[in-house]
Amino acid sequence: MCRISLQHFPETILQSKSLSRPPATMADIAAAESRLRHTLPDDYKNFLLTSNGFEGFSNIGVVLCRVDQVVFLTSFSPETVDIWTESMAEVDNGFGDKLRSSIVIGGLQEEQQLLLIPLSHGQWECWHFSSWRPGEVVYESFRFYIEEELQRLEDNFYTD
Repeated sequence: MCRISLQHFPETILQSKSLSRPPATMADIAAAESRLRHTLPDDYKNFLLTSNGFEGFSNIGVVLCRVDQVVFLTSFSPETVDIWTESMAEVDNGFGDKLRSSIVIGGLQEEQQLLLIPLSHGQWECWHFSSWRPGEVVYESFRFYIEEELQRLEDNFYTD
């Protein structure tokens, strides 16, 4: 049986027994898309229409931002973009372009971030960076990231 440590959750979450938040509106999403000058991926928008952000599943789970909080990584942490772009230049010269266009959707106050990366063919990758794991973990989409997190929860990955 999966046991989640409840100690790190705020009282409001414990009382509601939910990690979700009230849904975003189409107007909220449109405002973010206008501000970012990007059309967000459908899987992420559908998620926001269900829950405008999400608490982490565990002490190491990413807290997903409300849609009005999402920002470009270049605005949030320009030094991270510079360091990673320079260190990866010889290995993958497109890496820096991806980082410069990436949007932070989770982990704003954490040792990890969840990014959406727009690709040239209109699709979006989802990248997870954390201080405890070298490099990025690349997911085909936001949906694939969420599905893996839910699978880990189901497989008793997050236990006391």
